[in-house]
Amino acid sequence: MRIDYSKRFIKQLKKAPLKIRSAFKKRLAPLISLKGKWQGFKSIDVTADYNYQTIKFYAFGTHSQLYG
Repeated sequence: MRIDYSKRFIKQLKKAPLKIRSAFKKRLAPLISLKGKWQGFKSIDVTADYNYQTIKFYAFGTHSQLYG
């Protein structure tokens, strides 16, 4: 699986407090740390027939910052 970050996301993440950046990294870890025969493979079940190979983060902020 490929994980991409928009320039906007990276800029917003860098401005976030250290505690928040650490929490994000902790939540992201399970997506990037599979081992064994499935190492390198991850999927998000959208329906019974579709799986995505790429996750892209576009924006980072509080709920009110993102959804106003």
